[in-house]
Amino acid sequence: MELEQRIGRVHRFGSRKTIIVDTVVAAGSREVDMYRIAREKLHLIARQIDPDQFEQLFSRVMSLVAPEELEGVMDSMRAGLVPPSVSDEIGMLVKRGYETWRTFDEEYKANAERIQSVSAGEAGWSDVSNFLRRYCGAEDGPGANLTSFTFVDDEIIDVDELLPTLQMNGELFICGDAGGLAPDVVAGKTVRQLGLNLPEVATAIRRLFQAERICGGGYLNRPSGLDQYGTDPFGVLSFLRQTVRYESDRAAEERLSLTSYVVRLTDTVELSPREQADLLRRLVDASRVQNPIMSELEDVMIRLEQELSHKLKRPSDADIAERVRHMVWPVASLIVT
Repeated sequence: MELEQRIGRVHRFGSRKTIIVDTVVAAGSREVDMYRIAREKLHLIARQIDPDQFEQLFSRVMSLVAPEELEGVMDSMRAGLVPPSVSDEIGMLVKRGYETWRTFDEEYKANAERIQSVSAGEAGWSDVSNFLRRYCGAEDGPGANLTSFTFVDDEIIDVDELLPTLQMNGELFICGDAGGLAPDVVAGKTVRQLGLNLPEVATAIRRLFQAERICGGGYLNRPSGLDQYGTDPFGVLSFLRQTVRYESDRAAEERLSLTSYVVRLTDTVELSPREQADLLRRLVDASRVQNPIMSELEDVMIRLEQELSHKLKRPSDADIAERVRHMVWPVASLIVT
């Protein structure tokens, strides 16, 4: 069985213990010479590798060498007698395996750096939980045990953690980051990972944010904790901005962001992500003004909504050169009294 198949099967079975995968080679066989030559060739190719990491590298490189190619080489060998042509052929296989590993490793590091550089936004699991409980009928469920792994004194150990769950549509969802691991079954029910891309959640969000009829701005009573915005009424305009990149005849979404502005009669200020998150969390719990008196902010906000929409849509010179475009949707127009 191929090395990657063995490791993949252990992963698929969901083992939660440290697994050591050994390759057993019979003494006096052709495999002994083949592995010896392969190690020598890899030592020459990867001399810059830390000696302590060589065994791990050797395992990864050999797992990327096709077994049928190794078998083809061994068919032309006799134990103890390895002609130079066979040694060179093994060297070529090892070199290809090493280059495949190095390409993957470089791409993995580049993608990891790119992912780490992307802002995760200000929304947290508590925001998702509050939204689903408030608007989608979700209820708190029992805690679910999640077993993860960590290094302690150069050894991998398992760590149990109790994560909260939500019950929705008769199913249980873990409300936290499971890191791709499956939590334990709870009362006979499989616990699924919660996410905004789940059909159940995406449908609920779409239903709530796509108004069935045209509506005007909302008037809200000022909640506590907004002293930084002064004592006079102020407006809030929020826009959803989708950034797409065109490649050939296809468009791929690169980013989806929320941008909010505080509007006063004297100025308009774009909020930072943290300021935006804090303000919107507070406004979610604000009560509506039942019979509002029309504010002179309304005319200002109608004009600004159009101007800011065009501003957010307009691509920069760099965007145009890279075939990047933006689509903008106004999602909130509020006046806080």
